[in-house]
Amino acid sequence: MKWTLIALSLTTNAFAANCDYSFSLSNISIDWSKKDSIVPVNINVNQGSVRNCNRYFLTFSKGTANSYDRKMSNTYSGHLLYNIYSDSSATKVLKDKSDIINSNDYLANSFKHGYATSTFHTKLLVPTDTNAPLIRGGLYQDTVVVSLYDKRPSQSHTLQGQKTFVVQTYVPKIVDISLVDVGAPFDINDTSQTLDFGELETGEERSFDLRVQANAGYAIFFDSQNKGKMVNASGDKVNYTLTVDSATKSLTNANSNAASGTGVTVPGGKAHRVTVKIGNVNGQKYGQYADYITVTAMTTE
Repeated sequence: MKWTLIALSLTTNAFAANCDYSFSLSNISIDWSKKDSIVPVNINVNQGSVRNCNRYFLTFSKGTANSYDRKMSNTYSGHLLYNIYSDSSATKVLKDKSDIINSNDYLANSFKHGYATSTFHTKLLVPTDTNAPLIRGGLYQDTVVVSLYDKRPSQSHTLQGQKTFVVQTYVPKIVDISLVDVGAPFDINDTSQTLDFGELETGEERSFDLRVQANAGYAIFFDSQNKGKMVNASGDKVNYTLTVDSATKSLTNANSNAASGTGVTVPGGKAHRVTVKIGNVNGQKYGQYADYITVTAMTTE
């Protein structure tokens, strides 16, 4: 009996589990003046050296809010709502892999010539609280993790890489002042006040409100032309006392600190009551006496 031994050899192509993808993504800065606009952002993905891998998808974490109502925060515990979307109409919120329900929840693409670009969209939502129209000035930020996978969510897939990007906006700091009659509301066009004492009498008083609208800490400075005295054409002087919120202010130096505040002012502005009280006029020469005070406001944060 003759036996014949036949050896069989089977060759297969083994595909690498790691597709060698990489991607790049820059931090996002949203111009505050363009709030409520939809801004496109590109992610560039490199296929790498494994050409058998040709599809990928991208997912997005909830950010520091741990919610798909994403928020940017400042150092004062303030928040601004924003979100990131898969569509240019900003209606389909991008999600983390564990929360994917349908294809609107992630970005997907295929490579062409070793590269591909995926685009998502961001939108900074305009605050709608009319009772607090001023937004705290300064920098707002959030961080989001983007994850890159091969294939599609419905298939067996492998994490190819992750990147954390920062999305931010800067709210300009503002301080506006208005010099109005006592009890009057803020009026940005009312920036002068004349205190007419008529015939001067010792101890006579006049007042007005210095109203401030600010979205950050502020300081108010007074600069008296005559260093805190009323002067006539002959150079004769009458003393007076100036108080702000019942606190006496010295006007002997240029740009004397008159008032300050922190945070966001209330709707209608913060009112600082300014009062001028005439000093002793006994024995003073006849004539018209006046002083001129320049009011300056600045942010302090």
